[in-house]
Amino acid sequence: MSHLTKTAGPVTVRNLIDNMAARRPDEAFLLSPETGEARSFLELQRSCRCLAVLLRGLGLEPGDKVAFLMDNGVFTAELFLGTMYAGLVSVPLNLRAGVPQLAFTLDHFDTRALQERAIEILKFKLDVLWQMSDAMALRYMPAYGATQ
Repeated sequence: MSHLTKTAGPVTVRNLIDNMAARRPDEAFLLSPETGEARSFLELQRSCRCLAVLLRGLGLEPGDKVAFLMDNGVFTAELFLGTMYAGLVSVPLNLRAGVPQLAFTLDHFDTRALQERAIEILKFKLDVLWQMSDAMALRYMPAYGATQ
Protein backbone atom coordinates (compact mmCIF):
# COMPACT_ATOMS: atom_id res chain seq x y z
CA MET A 1 0.00 0.00 0.00
CA SER A 2 2.94 2.37 0.42
CA HIS A 3 2.99 2.96 -3.36
CA LEU A 4 -0.43 4.63 -3.04
CA THR A 5 0.76 7.31 -0.66
CA LYS A 6 3.64 8.56 -2.80
CA THR A 7 1.65 11.07 -4.85
CA ALA A 8 2.63 14.59 -5.79
CA GLY A 9 0.42 17.01 -3.91
CA PRO A 10 -2.56 16.20 -1.72
CA VAL A 11 -3.97 12.68 -1.66
CA THR A 12 -7.04 12.88 -3.86
CA VAL A 13 -8.87 10.36 -6.01
CA ARG A 14 -7.43 12.15 -9.05
CA ASN A 15 -3.86 11.92 -7.75
CA LEU A 16 -4.24 8.27 -6.76
CA ILE A 17 -5.61 7.29 -10.18
CA ASP A 18 -2.97 9.35 -12.02
CA ASN A 19 -0.24 7.85 -9.83
CA MET A 20 -1.35 4.27 -10.45
CA ALA A 21 -1.79 4.91 -14.20
CA ALA A 22 1.81 6.19 -14.34
CA ARG A 23 3.27 3.42 -12.17
CA ARG A 24 1.20 0.41 -13.27
CA PRO A 25 -0.64 1.34 -16.47
CA ASP A 26 -1.43 -2.19 -17.62
CA GLU A 27 -2.31 -3.65 -14.22
CA ALA A 28 -5.97 -4.60 -13.82
CA PHE A 29 -7.93 -2.17 -11.67
CA LEU A 30 -11.35 -3.74 -12.15
CA LEU A 31 -12.75 -7.02 -13.41
CA SER A 32 -16.49 -7.47 -13.81
CA PRO A 33 -17.45 -11.02 -12.88
CA GLU A 34 -20.81 -10.66 -14.68
CA THR A 35 -19.39 -9.70 -18.07
CA GLY A 36 -15.67 -10.45 -17.85
CA GLU A 37 -15.02 -6.82 -18.83
CA ALA A 38 -11.80 -5.43 -17.36
CA ARG A 39 -10.18 -2.02 -16.93
CA SER A 40 -6.50 -1.30 -16.40
CA PHE A 41 -5.36 1.69 -14.37
CA LEU A 42 -4.52 3.52 -17.60
CA GLU A 43 -7.98 2.81 -19.02
CA LEU A 44 -9.55 3.95 -15.75
CA GLN A 45 -7.58 7.21 -15.92
CA ARG A 46 -8.71 7.81 -19.49
CA SER A 47 -12.35 7.10 -18.62
CA CYS A 48 -12.17 9.40 -15.60
CA ARG A 49 -10.65 12.21 -17.68
CA CYS A 50 -13.34 11.84 -20.32
CA LEU A 51 -16.11 11.72 -17.72
CA ALA A 52 -14.66 14.78 -15.99
CA VAL A 53 -14.92 16.73 -19.25
CA LEU A 54 -18.46 15.49 -19.89
CA LEU A 55 -19.69 16.18 -16.36
CA ARG A 56 -18.15 19.65 -16.30
CA GLY A 57 -19.80 20.20 -19.70
CA LEU A 58 -23.16 19.67 -17.98
CA GLY A 59 -22.41 22.77 -15.90
CA LEU A 60 -21.23 20.95 -12.79
CA GLU A 61 -18.58 22.75 -10.76
CA PRO A 62 -16.00 21.39 -8.29
CA GLY A 63 -17.70 20.62 -4.99
CA ASP A 64 -21.14 20.03 -6.54
CA LYS A 65 -22.82 16.89 -5.24
CA VAL A 66 -23.93 14.52 -7.97
CA ALA A 67 -26.51 11.83 -7.22
CA PHE A 68 -27.00 8.83 -9.47
CA LEU A 69 -28.63 5.44 -9.19
CA MET A 70 -26.06 2.72 -8.77
CA ASP A 71 -26.24 -0.57 -10.51
CA ASN A 72 -23.55 -3.20 -10.88
CA GLY A 73 -21.07 -2.77 -13.66
CA VAL A 74 -17.93 -1.18 -14.98
CA PHE A 75 -19.63 2.08 -16.01
CA THR A 76 -21.00 2.61 -12.50
CA ALA A 77 -17.50 2.25 -11.05
CA GLU A 78 -16.16 4.66 -13.67
CA LEU A 79 -18.98 7.15 -12.99
CA PHE A 80 -18.43 6.93 -9.23
CA LEU A 81 -14.69 7.57 -9.55
CA GLY A 82 -15.03 9.95 -12.51
CA THR A 83 -17.22 12.33 -10.52
CA MET A 84 -14.59 12.51 -7.79
CA TYR A 85 -11.82 12.81 -10.39
CA ALA A 86 -13.65 15.91 -11.68
CA GLY A 87 -13.65 17.43 -8.18
CA LEU A 88 -17.32 16.60 -7.65
CA VAL A 89 -18.90 14.73 -4.75
CA SER A 90 -20.42 11.34 -5.60
CA VAL A 91 -23.75 10.58 -3.94
CA PRO A 92 -24.60 7.06 -5.08
CA LEU A 93 -28.22 6.03 -4.59
CA ASN A 94 -29.55 2.51 -4.22
CA LEU A 95 -33.12 1.70 -5.26
CA ARG A 96 -33.34 -0.83 -2.44
CA ALA A 97 -33.16 2.07 0.03
CA GLY A 98 -36.77 2.90 -0.83
CA VAL A 99 -38.47 6.05 -2.01
CA PRO A 100 -38.54 7.86 1.38
CA GLN A 101 -34.77 7.44 1.87
CA LEU A 102 -34.00 8.44 -1.72
CA ALA A 103 -36.21 11.54 -1.43
CA PHE A 104 -34.55 12.47 1.88
CA THR A 105 -31.09 12.14 0.33
CA LEU A 106 -31.97 14.26 -2.70
CA ASP A 107 -33.70 16.90 -0.56
CA HIS A 108 -31.11 17.19 2.20
CA PHE A 109 -27.79 16.78 0.47
CA ASP A 110 -28.21 19.53 -2.12
CA THR A 111 -27.53 17.12 -4.97
CA ARG A 112 -27.85 17.49 -8.70
CA ALA A 113 -29.28 14.20 -9.90
CA LEU A 114 -28.16 12.58 -13.12
CA GLN A 115 -31.28 11.24 -14.77
CA GLU A 116 -31.27 8.03 -16.78
CA ARG A 117 -31.23 9.94 -20.08
CA ALA A 118 -28.22 12.01 -19.00
CA ILE A 119 -26.37 8.83 -18.04
CA GLU A 120 -27.15 7.27 -21.43
CA ILE A 121 -25.79 10.40 -23.15
CA LEU A 122 -22.65 10.24 -20.96
CA LYS A 123 -22.13 6.59 -21.93
CA PHE A 124 -22.50 7.46 -25.63
CA LYS A 125 -20.14 10.43 -25.46
CA LEU A 126 -17.63 8.41 -23.45
CA ASP A 127 -17.69 5.72 -26.15
CA VAL A 128 -17.11 8.39 -28.82
CA LEU A 129 -14.15 9.88 -26.92
CA TRP A 130 -12.72 6.39 -26.43
CA GLN A 131 -12.78 5.82 -30.19
CA MET A 132 -10.84 9.02 -30.92
CA SER A 133 -7.08 8.99 -31.00
CA ASP A 134 -5.48 10.24 -27.78
CA ALA A 135 -4.22 13.39 -29.47
CA MET A 136 -7.66 14.25 -30.83
CA ALA A 137 -9.42 13.47 -27.53
CA LEU A 138 -6.98 15.65 -25.57
CA ARG A 139 -8.05 18.68 -27.64
CA TYR A 140 -11.45 18.39 -25.96
CA MET A 141 -10.04 18.10 -22.46
CA PRO A 142 -9.01 21.14 -20.40
CA ALA A 143 -5.69 21.30 -18.62
CA TYR A 144 -6.40 19.18 -15.55
CA GLY A 145 -4.15 21.12 -13.24
CA ALA A 146 -6.48 24.12 -13.55
CA THR A 147 -9.57 22.20 -12.41
CA GLN A 148 -8.24 20.66 -9.20
